[in-house]
Amino acid sequence: MHEALISELPLADKLHCSYVPRSGLADVSRPHVTWAQGELFDRSVSPVSRRELSLGGLCLFGPGPADLIPAVTDQELADYIRADLRDFWHPATARPELWLRDIWVDLGLLTLARATETLRQGRLITKKEALDVLAGLAAPAGVLRDIYQRRHETAPPISPEWRAERGLQARTYLRAQIERLLELPDGADS
Repeated sequence: MHEALISELPLADKLHCSYVPRSGLADVSRPHVTWAQGELFDRSVSPVSRRELSLGGLCLFGPGPADLIPAVTDQELADYIRADLRDFWHPATARPELWLRDIWVDLGLLTLARATETLRQGRLITKKEALDVLAGLAAPAGVLRDIYQRRHETAPPISPEWRAERGLQARTYLRAQIERLLELPDGADS
């Protein structure tokens, strides 16, 4: 169904969504069919997504998301964010080959900014707002410019040298910021 939607509306490829049967909504750990990054896979609906849906989910028909999805406490949200940074993003910074891809640079830094804002201020922010947060966190200027151009302008082609340098800057910056935010020992491999 989603692939058919993409053939009619090419921008649907950028849409991320989970297909959750109503009977599966109460079990928050249950994986569901999800479309993201151009592919189908199974994953649970994260506490971040559940919080976003409860705060501003668009309802076109039937009950709204807040009436269907179990609520997320502030502690559950913070615990999930810390675990995601510690168990997924921090180890990923030890894999240089990942950071040659635009998606890793973009999502790694944007996730960091959004996580930082949620942990410090208790609020969720957009990816666009995350760019301003990153600037305030002294993220590498060239990497920020690269992300902004790719997301909001027509990004120029990048050289293999800049791709490698950008990847190094992004992953070393991300690793240090995660360690600071979570108070991990320098160089910790979680």
